[in-house]
Amino acid sequence: MHKLYIAVIYFFLLSIYNQCQAQCALPRIDFSSCSYTPVGHRAYSAVYPENTLLAIEELFKRGIKYTEVDVMLTSDGRYVLFHDEHSLHRTTNGHGELPDFSVLQLQQLDAGSWRGPHFAGIKIPTLEQALLLAEKYDAHLYLDCKDYSATALRAALINSGVSPNRMLPSINSIANATAFRQLLPNTPWVWYSKGLLPDNVSDQSFYEQCVNLGCYAFEVGFNSVRDSGWSEFVSNVHRVNAKVWVFTINNDSILRHLVNNGIDGSESDRTWETGRAICDNFIGNNGFDSSTTGNWMFMSDLNATGVGSQLRPLNYTNPPLNQLPTFGRCTSFGIPKIGADDKVVMKVPKFDSANGLMVLNNFRVEDYGILDQSFTVLMDVYIPLAARGDFVSLYQTNTTNVNDADLFIDPNGAIGIGSGYHGQVIYNAWNRIVFTINGYENKIEKYLNGIYIGSSVTSGSRWAAWNSSRSGEDLGFLIFSDNDGETAELYCSALQIRNYVLDSASIIKLGTVNSIGFAVNNADCWNAKLTGAIADSSILDYETQTWHFLVPADIQGDSATLEITPSWGATSKKGNTFKVSINNPTEWNIISQDSLTVKRWKVCVRKSSKPAGLSEANTKPILAIYPNPSTRFVNIETAHVGKGQLSIYSIQGIKIFEQNITGNTTLDLGELATGIYLIQIETAGGKAQQKIIKY
Repeated sequence: MHKLYIAVIYFFLLSIYNQCQAQCALPRIDFSSCSYTPVGHRAYSAVYPENTLLAIEELFKRGIKYTEVDVMLTSDGRYVLFHDEHSLHRTTNGHGELPDFSVLQLQQLDAGSWRGPHFAGIKIPTLEQALLLAEKYDAHLYLDCKDYSATALRAALINSGVSPNRMLPSINSIANATAFRQLLPNTPWVWYSKGLLPDNVSDQSFYEQCVNLGCYAFEVGFNSVRDSGWSEFVSNVHRVNAKVWVFTINNDSILRHLVNNGIDGSESDRTWETGRAICDNFIGNNGFDSSTTGNWMFMSDLNATGVGSQLRPLNYTNPPLNQLPTFGRCTSFGIPKIGADDKVVMKVPKFDSANGLMVLNNFRVEDYGILDQSFTVLMDVYIPLAARGDFVSLYQTNTTNVNDADLFIDPNGAIGIGSGYHGQVIYNAWNRIVFTINGYENKIEKYLNGIYIGSSVTSGSRWAAWNSSRSGEDLGFLIFSDNDGETAELYCSALQIRNYVLDSASIIKLGTVNSIGFAVNNADCWNAKLTGAIADSSILDYETQTWHFLVPADIQGDSATLEITPSWGATSKKGNTFKVSINNPTEWNIISQDSLTVKRWKVCVRKSSKPAGLSEANTKPILAIYPNPSTRFVNIETAHVGKGQLSIYSIQGIKIFEQNITGNTTLDLGELATGIYLIQIETAGGKAQQKIIKY
């Protein structure tokens, strides 16, 4: 009996152990055996700042072999990764248009903070840097060329020194494909023409010609599956052994429908999850939980607070001074304080039809198309008595401001549109206005000073907002703007947007106007670092809220120290530094600033099959050196950031120069004689070498 009891206990403990191991099993990071090809959209953009080296590497670390990135030419003729055409406002802290700046100028900008302070300092990458990452992971960049130049593409490929198949540019005509093939005979490309099917889906010679010129895949918009020529298109593409790709799919059920209709791959913001959805039947949350995507407190400018892009003047290239917002304390404007706080607020001018404020919302494709149908806008505004008797625009979905706005305060102070006006704003006082857009139920729900005031009926997509998958630069909506001057001078203390319809109880809980604005509801875990973990081994499984780490096989002890950064304003119940188990999953809660969101996070630590010093991570430095040949100065870029030593050797192997570096650098070859040299960079991860010609 005693032995039986021991056996039961043993098997119970073994069962618990196996459950813990299963909970910490690393999800698939090798999709080579799957017939479906997951393709990144601006890399891993659901989780990381789009079109950045971080987003690319985090995608490639998960076994994804293809990602779309957008490329644009700088003033000095080089390609950098960037989407919006051409405003810098949404994804950087810059102003103006990207083509007006050089690579050096652009790399002074912050391209990460708009997604949160935990991404501060991330830069706009060059195409060369991105190609180096593709080479490091034996992966490929599908280039959406906002500015097409085959010679600039060739220069980037040569400067990076990577394999010619590391990039696949988008090409939309046989003429361009023929010229491209002559210039880069070993580089594949993707046929893409505004997402449309070919003009003649039955022309079999067209597909043959494309493939003979190096076409690897034909990409179209996912709505093309409804086209009468879809089946014939798929058959003809497959007949020439090419691939059918579609864009941009974030919803698993839609993706499965498309796979059943013959697609071979698709772009997605949440690529790793869609790959697992098809290849492993993974059930995710579609990657877009309810979150705050923009928050503005107006401390002195149009920059966001905690998360979000800067607000952008509608006319940002040459705005009149009297059509720009100004900032100052309440008393400096002669308006009431907010409570006891003489807070800095934004004074909004009476905008004319050429001016306004663009809210770059950073919503993503949730189901179909480039319009977002469900979200919440929250604002604290002061309406002067002088505005009484006039219509005052609050919300305008036409981002060129050429038609009537979509939500107003009417001459009597009610809020609405058409025949659906409700409530009564208080003039010469601060008001908290919240409205939710719900295109699925065709209504706008409105709240004033913490009280529900009514609903306006909507129809069609007029009240929907452009999401960030749209082409161009106007990816959002306007506030306080109208096409025929139904605007007013007013003041704004706080503004917030959320990518979901906030429920009535939560809106009421947020209360009335206060000096700290709107609390944020994000509760994520970022910048996780584990003491003793193998370099570059961390993987965040965002949809299961799990961090994975790898430690050496001979690590001492059964615990390690984890350091984390919660979302802006959020708090971790364990604090930001705490001990975690190496053998079992460790869990904890993160609570959002507004206390409306609580997320359960987990960390799993696996032991490597190798002892310390034999890293399983690929940290070898890899180089791009250009121009090459050079008369004097050369730029040296590496996709591996860290301390290292740069050395120059003669062709006979004699070291003639060395210096310490911490990243990208410019080297002066002025004192070297003409000839061939070997440049070497050595870091803790290994050595990389490349020849250079001085002439």
